[in-house]
Parts: sequence; C-alpha cells; structure tokens
Amino acid sequence: MRVSLYQDLLEKSVNGQLSRDIVRSVCTTYGVHHSTGWRIFQRGKATKTSGGIADVTARLKGNTGRPTKFAPEDIEQRIKNVPLHKRQTYRSLAAATGLSVYLLWTFVKRKWMTRRSSWTRPCLKPKQKEARRDFCLQFRTQPPNDVIGDMQDVVHLDEKWFYMTKLRRRFLVWHDEKIIPRHLQSKSHITKVMFLVAVARPRQGKDTQEDELVLDMMNLRLEEEERLEEVAVLLSNLTVISDLSSEDEFN
Repeated sequence: MRVSLYQDLLEKSVNGQLSRDIVRSVCTTYGVHHSTGWRIFQRGKATKTSGGIADVTARLKGNTGRPTKFAPEDIEQRIKNVPLHKRQTYRSLAAATGLSVYLLWTFVKRKWMTRRSSWTRPCLKPKQKEARRDFCLQFRTQPPNDVIGDMQDVVHLDEKWFYMTKLRRRFLVWHDEKIIPRHLQSKSHITKVMFLVAVARPRQGKDTQEDELVLDMMNLRLEEEERLEEVAVLLSNLTVISDLSSEDEFN
C-alpha cells in the first residue's frame, strides 16, 4: 500500500510539488491521514535523491506491536463458559471472563460475537393448545360460506400487562452459539399491572347517541329545577311558622 500510495502521489505531482487538495484526495482513497501520505512522499523523494531508488517500505521489521495476551480460541472458550445471565452487558461479561470491555467490543465489531434477544415463551400443555384451537373454531360460520364471522356483535376485550421483571433480555453470545429458550409454566408469580379496554360496536349511530345524550341532560335539568322549587316552598313555610311562634311568646 505504501508503494502504490507513493506512485499515485508521484504521478499527480508537478515538478516534485503537490498541492494539499491532491494529497488529501489520494490519502482519502487509501484511508490514511494526509500527514502520513505527505511523509511517505517526502521520504521517497529523499531516498531517490540519495540512492537513485525510492524506498518507502516500512522500517519496522519482524513481529512488531504489543504481543497478544489471549488467543482467539482461548477467548471463545472463556466466553462460552460464562452463564447467560452474566452476559447481558459488556461490563458483566468482562468481569466474568477477565477480558477488557474494548476487546469484547472489537469481537462484536468483527462479527465473531453477536447480541441476540431472548423472550420468555409460554409452556403450553396439549390440552391448553386444543382449548385455544376450539375457541378459535367457534367463530367460523356454517357451510357453504365457512369463513370467520365479522364478530360485530361481540365485545372485544384487550388487556396490556406491564411486568415488573424483564421478559426480553439481550445476551452476548458467540457467532455459532445458540440461546437456550426460557419457558415459564405460569406468569402469575410475576408482579404486574394490567390495563383493560373493552371495545364494542354501537347499536345505534353516533348522531342518535348524541341526541339522546342531550335529551337526558335536559330531563335532568328539569328534574333539578322541580326539586329546587319544592325546596323553596318548604323553606317559605318554615319561615312563616317561625314568625308566628315568635309573636306568641311576646303576647
């Protein structure tokens, strides 16, 4: 790559000079910083002037860089030995395996590890499956139509459960590893909150319902006015009686 980068820069140079735009465009093509490309070009010019042949090869010889501490096979074995409940986050998996969080992230980026979701599934018995099937077959019409009914004369109940525990969990697993399904016999022991909604088709139109509601409100107002008049008459009678009793005391 260093040789091809130098050759491209040399072809686009004019009298051994390069503009910044050319250096940036060529370095972007090779995916390196423009300062790296400029340094390679200057080194090629210097070696060509002194020795007649441009030398831009890497100066690092042999095995360079920090030696690897763990082999990929060792890392795979460490990850697979950790239970699934300790593989939900990078931090918990790093603490269980002794590896760094950055190393685990690099394995996920290289597609050696993946993040998968695990949902709890109901463990239905054969009788429960048959009961659900029979319930669905109740809404079929008789031949020759033999279709599902419109169910317009049925009140539909919809419930939404909010569980206090997490039913969906994500685990960090190896690319060829499978997640064991999590089955529950019953969810009654899980603390939860339910919202229930009932939906039914109105027997009358919307306008008719509004008219009936207005009439009901008017009737209620008339009844309240009649009751207020009766109370006012009673209060006036009590006032007259109290006046008569006060005059008898003075006499």
